[in-house]
Amino acid sequence: MRIHFKRLFGNNRGNAFLENLLMILLVVMIIAVPALALSQAISDIIVATVGRVNRIGTP
Repeated sequence: MRIHFKRLFGNNRGNAFLENLLMILLVVMIIAVPALALSQAISDIIVATVGRVNRIGTP
């Protein structure tokens, strides 16, 4: 297992792979946190709208 880490950290391709992986993870985390808050806010609005529509009833 250590041999794999040494080979990964020891050459430029391994370093580039790790840098790209960390950048992707950082971008995903930056996007995921606000997206979760937005989805919760939209969910509350949709639930309130459905409640209002259900109170109207059908003639």
